[in-house]
Amino acid sequence: MSTNEEILQKLNDIQKAVTLGVKEVFTIDEAAMYTGLAKSYLYKLTCTKQIPYYKNGKVYFRKKELDAWMTCNRVATDMEIEDLANSKN
Repeated sequence: MSTNEEILQKLNDIQKAVTLGVKEVFTIDEAAMYTGLAKSYLYKLTCTKQIPYYKNGKVYFRKKELDAWMTCNRVATDMEIEDLANSKN
């Protein structure tokens, strides 16, 4: 790939990232880019109803719901677990 093509590709990637920042509803491609998950895995999650989505001919995702889904299983730090154990004694 030539330098000009590389620059154009990087600009295109930046434009896509900026667009994702302002959109409220994502297509499967956009959701994959936003979450970093493969499209096939997102389809699997929709088929098993493990992720919130909408279907109107195509599959769509709300950004807020994706954010909530990605952050729903927080893991406590060692310090938090220790503090909790100490507070019960």
